[in-house]
Amino acid sequence: MRNTPLLERRGLIVRPGLLGDGWSSHCQMPTPYRLNRATLRIFFCSRDMRNQSNVFWVDVEPEPPFTVKRVATRPCLTPGVLGAFDASGVMPTATVDRDGELWMYYIGWTVRADVPYHNAIGVARSQDGGETFERFLPGPILGAGPFEPYFCGTGELGRIDGQWVMWYMSATGWRVVNGKPEPRYHLKQAWSEDGIIWKQDGSIAVDYASDDEGGVARATVLKRADGYHMWFCHRGIANYRGHGANAYRIGRAVSLDGRSWKRLTEEPAFAAPPQTDDFDESMECYPAVYENAGNTYIFYNGSDFGQTGIGYATLMEGTVA
Repeated sequence: MRNTPLLERRGLIVRPGLLGDGWSSHCQMPTPYRLNRATLRIFFCSRDMRNQSNVFWVDVEPEPPFTVKRVATRPCLTPGVLGAFDASGVMPTATVDRDGELWMYYIGWTVRADVPYHNAIGVARSQDGGETFERFLPGPILGAGPFEPYFCGTGELGRIDGQWVMWYMSATGWRVVNGKPEPRYHLKQAWSEDGIIWKQDGSIAVDYASDDEGGVARATVLKRADGYHMWFCHRGIANYRGHGANAYRIGRAVSLDGRSWKRLTEEPAFAAPPQTDDFDESMECYPAVYENAGNTYIFYNGSDFGQTGIGYATLMEGTVA
């Protein structure tokens, strides 16, 4: 099959400060959902004064330049109750339509005494097009278990041979770097008949490129005639925050069947590097595919894990069958 096509940077569409006072400038984890013919809704998370992530949305035009039309005035999903898997924060990761409802798969956060945090994946549902969401299960649908001794997060959903598949972030351990524990995680895949009960067998979708890599996260997958194309973000184990040399960058992988993946470690995702002072100058992270009218776009965060806003890129013309 052909390699995944290169991306062209197009710049910011959602800028910091969108939500006003009381919320940080973070606009993390853009998760697009086509609301109707005239509107694309992008879910994302922002942090409150306690540094806890809440889920919001912004409505934009469905085509470039994705002009902002409407912004949520309050969170559509907030952290869970005391002691729950999502008590310290929630972040969107995928949306699917199910029997007249919109389901949002999201990452739940808790803090721990031995390591900084713990993640698991939950699901909430909306009956009003994503204006608001409610939890309908008592706990996470993907978390620690026999094949997941640490944590998991950032799941992307697809359908293969009548089954749901989730390509998700899976932690493989913690490493002390400069006196502080740092997590390592790559991408695994799980299977489900109903989108709730998942079979985790430890199978790896995209592995580490080297022992110095610290994270491979937020897969987003495009199905085309020649197979499956995946984008994800990857970082080093050290010096990856701020303007660190090992900050997140977007990578690529390809597959004929959506099960066995080849990581394109030597090839860039973008046709050109970012320019100085661009929103993504020092980081590219959390990509999400969106298709419309025969065109394909990638929404993603830039520097400082989304503090600079949400931007987009286009696939170079003529590069995908």
